[in-house]
This record gives sequence, C-alpha cells and structure tokens, in this order.
Amino acid sequence: PQRLSALLFAPGFFTTLDVAPAEGRLPREDELVRGGPDKVVVLSYGFWQRQYGSSRTIVGSRITLEGAPYQVIGVMPRGFAYPSDRVDAYIPYSTITDDMIPRIRPVRILDAVARMRPATTIAAAGAELNTIAARLAAQYPEDASWGETTVTPLRDDITGNVRTALLVLLGAVAFVLLMGCVNVASLLLARSSVREREMAVRAALGAGRGRIVRQLLTESIVLALAGGVAGILVARVGVGALLALSAGQLPRGADVHVDGAVLLFALALSLATGLLFGLVPAIHASKTALQGTIREAGRGVAGGARRLRSALVIAEVALAVVLVVGAGLMTRSFVRLMNVDPGFRPDHLIAVNFTISTTQHGKNWQQYYRDVIDKARTVPGFMSVGATKDAPFRGNGERDIFGPPGYVVKAGEDPPTARLMHVSDGYFRTIGARIIAGREFATTDRADGPNVILVNETFAKHWFPGGDAVGKSIGMAPTRINGMGAPAEIIGVVADIRQTAMDEPARETIYEDNMINGRVKVALVARTEGEPLAMARKLREAVWSVDKEQPITSIETFDDVVSGSMARPRLLTVLLGSFGALGLILGALGIYGVLAYLVSERRREIGVRIALGAPASSVLWMFVGRGLALTAAGLAIGVGGALMLTRLMSGVLYGVKATDPVTFAAVGSILLGVAAALKRPERMSED
Repeated sequence: PQRLSALLFAPGFFTTLDVAPAEGRLPREDELVRGGPDKVVVLSYGFWQRQYGSSRTIVGSRITLEGAPYQVIGVMPRGFAYPSDRVDAYIPYSTITDDMIPRIRPVRILDAVARMRPATTIAAAGAELNTIAARLAAQYPEDASWGETTVTPLRDDITGNVRTALLVLLGAVAFVLLMGCVNVASLLLARSSVREREMAVRAALGAGRGRIVRQLLTESIVLALAGGVAGILVARVGVGALLALSAGQLPRGADVHVDGAVLLFALALSLATGLLFGLVPAIHASKTALQGTIREAGRGVAGGARRLRSALVIAEVALAVVLVVGAGLMTRSFVRLMNVDPGFRPDHLIAVNFTISTTQHGKNWQQYYRDVIDKARTVPGFMSVGATKDAPFRGNGERDIFGPPGYVVKAGEDPPTARLMHVSDGYFRTIGARIIAGREFATTDRADGPNVILVNETFAKHWFPGGDAVGKSIGMAPTRINGMGAPAEIIGVVADIRQTAMDEPARETIYEDNMINGRVKVALVARTEGEPLAMARKLREAVWSVDKEQPITSIETFDDVVSGSMARPRLLTVLLGSFGALGLILGALGIYGVLAYLVSERRREIGVRIALGAPASSVLWMFVGRGLALTAAGLAIGVGGALMLTRLMSGVLYGVKATDPVTFAAVGSILLGVAAALKRPERMSED
C-alpha cells in the first residue's frame, strides 16, 4: 500500500491556472458535482513517471484510492507543481461526502485561487474581498470569526520567506563577482603599466590605437571565458552539494540544475565582465602607446593609473566589508539558533507517519489508533511510545477558539484563539518534553469522561499569571449563546515546544487527547534504547501487525527532522560564510597586489632611502601606512553600505540585529589586521 499526496480541487481550478493536461483530459462539469457518473482523478507528471513509467495506457484505466475505484482521465504537464512538487494526484472536491465536511465556520479547509483582471491591483482585490467578508459577517452575525481577508500573489505564496534568503544569496554572489572583476581590472591595469614599453613599440611599428585595444580586450575576454568555463565545472558539482545542504528547503529544488539557460547566462556574464573590466586597462595602455614615449623599465608609473588602482582597491575593500559583515551576522544568528531549546529531546527518537483510513476502519478507527500504540509498546527496544497528529516541525496543528474562565464573547468581538494539538497518552514522556505542573494524559482519560486538556507554559503564563492553571477550566468553542463553551479541565502544563521552526516564538497551545477528540493523521513516536533507524523495521511491522494494508507515509528520526528544520539557516550560513571568506581573500589580494606593485616600481627609491640612512621601519611604514589608508577608506565606505544593505537580512536573522555592533567591530578589526599583516618588516627589509 502507498500513501499519495492528493490535492482536492473545485470547479474553475485548472481554468484559473490556465493549464492543460499533457495526456488525456481534464474533468467535465458533470464530474465535479456530487453524485456524478464516476469518480475521476488526474495524475501528476512525476507520479505518472515513477509509478507507470510514462505509459499512456494508464489514461482511461482505473486505480483504487481509499478503497474506491477512480478512473484516470489525464496527466498534468511536466513542471506543473501546485501547490508543490509533492502532489501525486488531483481529485475533485466533490468526492468528499457531505457528512465529512466540517460545518464550523472557523474551520477553514480551502484555499481560494483567483486570476485578477489586468488592471486590478492586489490592494484593490483585497478591498473588494473585505467588502464581501463584511457583508457575510452582517449576514451571519452568530459567527464572530469573520476578519479581514488576505490577498497574496501566488508566486509569493509558493516561495514563502525563502524569497528573502534567495535575494540575500543573489546579492552576495553579485558582490563576489564584482570583487573578482575589480581584482582582475586592477591586475590588468598593473599589467598594462608593465607593458607600456611593448605598446609603445607596437605603436611605433604602425599598430593603431583600435588594434591595441582589441588585442588587450581579446586577452581579457579569453581570461574571463576561461574563468567562466572553470566556474561551470565547479557549479555542476556545487549544485548537488547545494541541494543536499538545503534539505528540500528550496521551492522546486528538483528543477535546479545546470541547463542551457544557465550556460547561456554564464557565457553572457563572462563576456560582459571581460569587456567591461578589461576596457579601462586597454584604453589606458593604448593612450600610453600613442604618446610614443618609450620609457626605461621600472621608471615609475603615471599618477592617473596609480590613483585608479587605489580606487579599485578601496572599492574592493568596501565590497569585502559588506560580504564579511553579512557572513558574520548569519554566523552569529545560526549559533544562537543552535542554542535554542526545542522543548524536547530529539536523540533516540523515531516516528512512523500514516493516516488511518475511515473507509477501512469506520467509526472504530480510534480503537485501531489505540491498538497500534499498545502493540508498539510491546516491542523490545522501545523505551516509550506515544502519538500525535502533528510532530514537531511536521505540522502546525490547528487554530481553535476558547474561552477563559468567566469569558463571554461580546458583540463584534473575536474570541481568543490558540494552537490546538492532538496527542496520545505517553507522548510527552516519549519525546522528552518537560511537564511543569500536573500530569499528562493517561489511558484512563476517555471520551465518556470529563474533558481534560494540557496547555503549554506560554498559555498558562498569559491566562493564569498566578501560576495555578492546573485544576482550572476553559471553554472550548465559545459562542454568544452558551458563553464560555464546553468546559475542559487543565490537568497539566507542559514546557513550550518549538512546533513549526526553531526560530518561531512560543505560541499559546492547547493539547487534547486524541482518544477524546480524535484526528486520523498519526505520527507514531518511539524512543529507542539503541540506534533509532535500526528499529524502523520493527516499528513498521508493529503498525502492519494490526492492519497489514495500512499505508505508511514515511519513517524518520527526530535528529533528521531537527536537522532539516535548520537546513535553510545552515545553508545561508555556509554560503554566506564561504562568500565572506572569499571576499576577505580577494580584498587581501587586492591590497597585497597594490602594495607589491608599489614596492616594485619604487625599488630604486627604496634603495636610495636605505643608502642615505633611512631606517627600515620608516620605509616599512611608508608602504604599510598606504595599505592601511586604503583599507580604512574602503572600510568607511563598506560600513555605510553594510548598514543599509544588511537591513534586508532582518527576515533571515535570529536573535541578532542587522546593525549588530559586535559584528561590525569584529569585521573592521579583521580587515585592518589583514592589511597590516600583508607586508612583514623582515620581507620589507629584504626588498
């Protein structure tokens, strides 16, 4: 048995997205209403490839879903991935029976997708929908859950907050590219100064200015193209490492690869950089040649070229400052994130994920839920076993309204809400969560007994600041009719658990016993004595021993789950750290190159100074001071730029401000230290 990820769609879905099938057809109108002639399904392209080897004969045949026959009428095109590439099948929403659809207005299970008219703006669409919501609120005054609507571009909804991270990385890549180009331009400028005599000879032999420029540009373009080819070879290896490091955090990561578009972009970029940053040195060399001055080698260099190289070094240091500051901020953020307490112990913890079929087990599905837990607890090697609907970092739970003691919903007022989680007895003990007060659920807590709940620490501090939440009652689903709602006694307070992400703030959470108010989605969690993955087969067999046809979605260790939740900040930290280190190296090379060339062109002057009795320290400081001056100028410009640009990183930082003074001070000290260390006294004495 296999567990498929299905998207349930309503009429107008495919038309709105303006998509046509690769094979077969889309559902007709009569197939999208309840009681239609047949149950139909449209397969995703990826599932069609994996399961049926792209066989066209599957169209028109039948497959069994949830124990019922469905006719395969079509296959979606390659690349269609809404809402993600994990969807295997598209099924009409009308296949859900009336008795399975919640009739509680706060339970919102549908996402609406619309295509706006060309002249419509997001703000106008939001205002129109808010007008509709206000009209519905007036039409149904007994429901106090109407609020403002939110209109989001579909592209933003798909990419989510990864967009900010990708833009930060794009900016870092651009800065590294600029630094590389500036470095090459500085080196070409120095090289052109060395070749002044050669250019003068060529001009004297009849070479025109245009021909000299073309020659030097050809050389720079060849170098740029060679670098581009080397970069592509590195990229082919690096993309695989990038995807592995991202652990599925990049939207549509399966489509990320070095293809023709990437090759064309790399070619164009290499040509552009070769032309742009080789042009100034080429023009400078051609001007020197046309002057007809054949100088003796080593007699100095034009002041304009020296000033230009100094300006390039300042620009390079400024770019390095922005890169290194970004890397430092991300590193500090990641370190703080690593020190966050998730509220549970992920070591020696494994989970098997599945969904109970109500078609298979009917109204007795909760007994099956109980039997699976009890069976798993008899397996040798498991220290404890529990279950939850949504394991940490694998689900957000549900939002539900509640009423504190004595609370009455007033007219026009929305009742408070909290995150609602469904767990079993022994769940908190299994995951290693700390019970601050009271107890967790027990097998004696039943649906025919008192309604009992647990709350997290944040909930208890907010609604029971005196610290006596245990024994108090709150109302679940309060209304204006019955005031507080059905009472539920708080039997325990559990320490805050990071449910969605390590960097999320603690949210008020209510925990219900799945045997009292149940859900069919299950994460069966077990704490093992030894290696968790070694027990995966036994945990799977415990589930199948109760129902051999139970589809299992996945098995995973919590170490992997926590590691996956850190994938995005880890990816940003590694990449920005690499770019920062590369920027620091390029900046150091730029400073060293200018100082080395300055020493070489002033070698005679140094010799004269030493011969006349100048101490080596004064000669040393003449050049080191020059390097420090250039670095200080670049540092000042770079700090200003970093203060503006790193604000864009605020959305990806945790516990660190984009203007963190410690990071800025550390970066300044490092760059000044690097500049000072580039020319040692003993080496200067040798020169």
